[in-house]
Amino acid sequence: MAYTAGPALAALLFYSAGPPCALASNAGLFLISFAALRPLRTTRSHPAAHSGGGDSQRDLRREVTAGLRIFAANPVLRVIVTAMMLLMLGGGALEALMLFFAATPCTPRPPGTACMWRRPAWEP
Repeated sequence: MAYTAGPALAALLFYSAGPPCALASNAGLFLISFAALRPLRTTRSHPAAHSGGGDSQRDLRREVTAGLRIFAANPVLRVIVTAMMLLMLGGGALEALMLFFAATPCTPRPPGTACMWRRPAWEP
């Protein structure tokens, strides 16, 4: 939901309140995220793996292999990961192409794209 609604809300805030307010709210959200994650503590489950012994590579390989087996055995995980990979690939391609359509004022743009040369509401 944040991937879809976030850019729309950011644009609304940017054009209604201006860049300083948009950047300040973004920084505030990062501080809220930091405050929410700060109380979490991590523990080392395998202290021998961090000692630099020869078994650490074998343990890592064993854990990665076990994770790949779980992934391969679960069809729901395969569908979710494949769909997300295709979504990210398509979204990245569209965002890269959008620069050509939105930054060139003399060419026709596809419907629904904005012109970046338009004067924002917060400028005098």
